[in-house]
Amino acid sequence: MAMLTYIQRYLQPGQWFESNDQYHGNPPMMAAMDHATWLGLAVFDGARTFEGVTPDLDLHCARLIASCKKVRLNPPLTAEQVIDICRQGIAKFPKDALLYIRPEFWAVDGIVLANPDKVHFALVITEIPFPSDRFTACLSSYRRPDPRSAPTEAKSISNYANLHLALFEAKDKGYDNLIMQDLSGNVCEFGTANMLYVKNNVVYTPAPNPCYLNGITRRRVSALLADAGYKIVERRTTLDDLYEADEVFSVGNLFKVRACVKIESVEYPIGPVSTLAKKLYWDFAHGRIQSKAQIIV
Repeated sequence: MAMLTYIQRYLQPGQWFESNDQYHGNPPMMAAMDHATWLGLAVFDGARTFEGVTPDLDLHCARLIASCKKVRLNPPLTAEQVIDICRQGIAKFPKDALLYIRPEFWAVDGIVLANPDKVHFALVITEIPFPSDRFTACLSSYRRPDPRSAPTEAKSISNYANLHLALFEAKDKGYDNLIMQDLSGNVCEFGTANMLYVKNNVVYTPAPNPCYLNGITRRRVSALLADAGYKIVERRTTLDDLYEADEVFSVGNLFKVRACVKIESVEYPIGPVSTLAKKLYWDFAHGRIQSKAQIIV
């Protein structure tokens, strides 16, 4: 697995990089006393490069900046600067490489209360292939935390310990992924991606909920399907809604569009809507079609 990491460390407000180091392999990034190392205050985002394209890189970098501000850290880079660093890194790989692009900010100083102005940055680019076009899922006993109890509206690394445990539970049961609910029992998303489902040729998705991220790829695919003539309905979603659906699929940056073929004991086909959704997304990524949606992060 090829990997490239840029690490940029900052001194104090108004000063430029201590370094702009480039590493191959898996270098150490955080110091032993960095706030993020032992207290977990860090945010990241992810984009994808495939077949020479990197769709919505600008939105992912903008969301990184927004996440940083939501956890009360002051990002030392603008979204435009992060985009430029990402493009420099992507250019180091073959054009057809399947890349995961992960820019990250983390807190350095502080004991519990972090210094919001001492923030370091890294960009990690890793070759990660796409998996198969289908997966299975079970209902998780774990729940998405309430935004009053965790930084759920930021893409924060502190939220992922919960998902680690949930995925272990799913693997132990023999499933690939899982269905996450909020504390009230509403269906939110799959463990690693947002969700769309189809009933009677209408496309549904769980209504945006502050306990999880309203994903960029979710909104992009929904808009592309709407442009293609499908009615898109955001609504409170129950498990029965999923069990009664004609098809269910995930939408997310890492794996893009992927069909769910089984939830618990209920099986689903790889249906025409998910197949079209994937084609539309690929056409959008390659510039063959335009998206009418204005996505704001």
